[in-house]
Amino acid sequence: GQVATDLTGDRALTRELLARAGLPVPRGDVVVDSDAAVALAARLGRAVVLKPARRVRASHSAPGTRAERLAARGITLGVAGEDAVRTAFDRAARHGRRVLVERQIGGGSWRAQVVADRVLSIERLDAVPAAGNGNGAGGALGPALPGGPTLLHEETARACVRAARAIGLDSAAVDFVCADIGRPLE
Repeated sequence: GQVATDLTGDRALTRELLARAGLPVPRGDVVVDSDAAVALAARLGRAVVLKPARRVRASHSAPGTRAERLAARGITLGVAGEDAVRTAFDRAARHGRRVLVERQIGGGSWRAQVVADRVLSIERLDAVPAAGNGNGAGGALGPALPGGPTLLHEETARACVRAARAIGLDSAAVDFVCADIGRPLE
């Protein structure tokens, strides 16, 4: 698993800061045209994620599937093949000229709430949304996992704290992807 690059508004800068701090980040880079995106995706050798290099604010609890909510922010997961890369590049580029192409990491998406030197809670971001409230709005994603911090591998918890510190924050929501929160990030 790897620490996500959504801690600051600039995903490319966040990737760089996390890598400098020795934290695992997905292989990838920023591109500015669809030809470069196709070439990079081919070099990465498996499904990729394309997203704007600058974060696009949107509600995580907006109606629709997770894929629809991500697409509204210019993010496309599981992209494979030249045509799909070009389509995903165009979607991301609507939010800014620079597009981040990263190798997709298998596992679940998680968020650790870090305060000072501790992980206070974790939640599953790609959990099935809770039932709507009756007015057509979807429910919140991934409620906090009971006992979450105790289930999180201590090396992963330390990595989340280091991620917040690497970008100069004492308190942060640190997103990461892993197959098993009870094992260290790879």
